[in-house]
Amino acid sequence: MPLPAVYGAVYATASSATPAGKIDSGKKAVRHLENLPLLMASDSLQALSNDGKWLPRFMRRTVARSIANRVAGLILVSTSAFLTSCIATLVNDDTFKLPPVETLFWRSLVSWLITLAAITATGDKIRVKKELRRALVLRCVTGCIAMTITVFILQKLALSNATAITYFNPLLVFVMSYYFLKEKPSVATVGCAVICIAGAVLVVRPAYLFGEKDSTDAKWYRRSMTSIVTSYLFGESLAISCAVVVVFMQAGTYVSLRSLQKVPHLAVMHYFLFTTTLVSLVTLLITQHGKAKTFTVDLKLETWGAILGTGALAFAEQLFLTRGFQFDGAGILAATRLLHVGFEFAWGMLILGTVMNTWSAVGAAATAAGVLLLALPRVLNHWATKRSMRRMGLPSAA
Repeated sequence: MPLPAVYGAVYATASSATPAGKIDSGKKAVRHLENLPLLMASDSLQALSNDGKWLPRFMRRTVARSIANRVAGLILVSTSAFLTSCIATLVNDDTFKLPPVETLFWRSLVSWLITLAAITATGDKIRVKKELRRALVLRCVTGCIAMTITVFILQKLALSNATAITYFNPLLVFVMSYYFLKEKPSVATVGCAVICIAGAVLVVRPAYLFGEKDSTDAKWYRRSMTSIVTSYLFGESLAISCAVVVVFMQAGTYVSLRSLQKVPHLAVMHYFLFTTTLVSLVTLLITQHGKAKTFTVDLKLETWGAILGTGALAFAEQLFLTRGFQFDGAGILAATRLLHVGFEFAWGMLILGTVMNTWSAVGAAATAAGVLLLALPRVLNHWATKRSMRRMGLPSAA
């Protein structure tokens, strides 16, 4: 966005938010302005903070805070990716011997109960405005479908071709956010996202690039032959079809999360985790119908410790994810989420005893490099803005 247009947008927003066009009244204008710069380019925000001495003091602080929020968004989503990898590692550990659907149910239930406790402690309201309910329903439905398919089918089949397909969702997020949210990414941003995707694909080493012998299918092939449903031929077709569905569902999840930036993050988490808990319970009752026990969980302390631990991690992961998407563009943060692939690779070597593969190591490094390249201009802009605010004699944003 050109700098004159930024000036005009800031002035118009502030004027419309205050009576009689007075832009120095404060609170209502600040609320409008805090959301406005999120759709601007980072360079425009920096220019506005450097050359905006004519602006009222509260508007300068708002611009600086918006730049800081972009950095915070990347940090929060990166942390959520780290926690996602921790959950996946705990679930793959031998201590955790529960069926995937039951694991999802207990994890969702625990994290939902923690969310309710957090809402009670903070006093946040869970009532959502009518115009935002459609986006909230989309977030709950698409997120629940993506998670259920991933846990119930993709993780069970564990075919590298299908797994690699799911990592292309940031590209679809860029397209959807451009059309629905009017977020126009720069060429450099898309390039960094492509680096993240390429790195994630190298970590999983799909068979269509590396062949069956050198792909990660080698250690999963025997398990995928255990039944007709998970046979290699039919299982791969099913997995790839489900992977395509997951790509669209995840893209819808990220775009809807971004559009819910004005809704309290705990409220968004409450509805999503409640939906996931309910759907996983229904799925569990259907799959266990006619069996002696619906729940296979025992009373061992280590089992319940693992359930509570993964539930607490899932709460923190959703907290960082939901809050992070309130600060920056959907496409950028969707690419940042791919960090979990590199983290899972590292945990596999350090904890699960996975043998290191050179291509996977290069892929993990490439994903991290892509995220760092996404973060670098935001960090530089943040530092430049803090220096500019100090020169103006104003306290800089945190």
